[in-house]
Amino acid sequence: MKPIGACVLFSSILVGMASCKPDKPVGPIGPPTPVDGRQQFVGVYDVYDTLGNWQYEMKILVYQDVSPFDSLLIQGWGDAFDVYVQRNQGNTSNYLNFVGDFGIQDHMGHRWALYSDYDPAFQYNSLVNDTLRLSYLKDNIAFYVDDGVPYFRQSYREYAVKREPE
Repeated sequence: MKPIGACVLFSSILVGMASCKPDKPVGPIGPPTPVDGRQQFVGVYDVYDTLGNWQYEMKILVYQDVSPFDSLLIQGWGDAFDVYVQRNQGNTSNYLNFVGDFGIQDHMGHRWALYSDYDPAFQYNSLVNDTLRLSYLKDNIAFYVDDGVPYFRQSYREYAVKREPE
């Protein structure tokens, strides 16, 4: 290649590189909008056992408590309990944060110990897409004599599938 041709080619490359500038990054317009992480759980769920048999219906609602200790109200858990689960608004994880409740009354007035049952293989008490994986233990050893009912203890694994909004 001739020196003039190489010079023209080189200068056109330099001009092309100088004219290509990266776009200015576009940042958010205005302050970020706070996200209420509890909203991902809100809805009506159909609950199934691990074999796919329908068990009961459960509702999860936002419950406004003294800030910052807001909660979720779960109506019909285990087809027997209404449970409050503390969950702050800013928490956006998919974990339900249900630890347990000692002495909780079911819909028939009997007392129970209702606790989360640790099961990492089941991904316990977490929301995966539209399915809440529930793993809990229901026991009445401290109350069955006073309540006049037989002793009962059972560990549960259930899938709660969120219904589409109508």
